[in-house]
Amino acid sequence: MTIYINKDETVFHLAMKDSSYIFRVLENGELQHLHFGKRIHVKENYNQLMAYEKRGFEVSFSEEFEDIQQSM
Repeated sequence: MTIYINKDETVFHLAMKDSSYIFRVLENGELQHLHFGKRIHVKENYNQLMAYEKRGFEVSFSEEFEDIQQSM
């Protein structure tokens, strides 16, 4: 396993042979899951994994970070 860290974005990418686990540390210190599954090539940023999609009914886990969704 190889661990890649983007200090500017506080993103951690744990790359295994066939899979990747990617998460980031939010401003309030909470972790946000971005990806677990098929291996993803290492990139400068993972903005596409942080995309927010407004839905009709959703639970917000943080008033401070309303763009975090359980369903993502």
